[in-house]
Amino acid sequence: MERSARFCPACGTAAPEPVPLPVARATAAAASPIFAIGFAAGCALALLATFLPWVSISRGKFFVNGWHPLAFFQVSDWFGVRQGRWDAIVVVLLAVAGLALVPPLLRGLGIAFDIAAAAAGGLILLSGLIEIRYIHAQLPKGVSVGIGVYLLVVAGLVATGCAVAGAVQRRRA
Repeated sequence: MERSARFCPACGTAAPEPVPLPVARATAAAASPIFAIGFAAGCALALLATFLPWVSISRGKFFVNGWHPLAFFQVSDWFGVRQGRWDAIVVVLLAVAGLALVPPLLRGLGIAFDIAAAAAGGLILLSGLIEIRYIHAQLPKGVSVGIGVYLLVVAGLVATGCAVAGAVQRRRA
């Protein structure tokens, strides 16, 4: 008898060899971290954009950012709410939600996180485009779109582009 053979102590018959358990594998391959870092940079730029000028008056001598309590030319004006800040609050919520998605994106935890990241970036981009459109529609003489709104559009483009590129790379892996 071989020493490695296993026998049942009760009946003396040979017991089958144990079957190895399957090894758990990650459900999705992690994309290059550069896309998650780029997405995080886009969200951080969106946060920064809320503090920069959204509307410049008299060729930049005066400006209003997204946090001014009575900011004019805000999208919230469409809803009859004369309260500034709402546009900046929405951008901050989207950016913070996007930053919360960065760790799952780095680990490649699934398509739901990719979709959420692309949606957050797309909504940041959309908010910037809506701000530009609204300011141009209401534009009196001496008032121009500030650098903060343009940075918001760039931030949305970066975040959306990196989220989509990371998702595509992950699906190809």
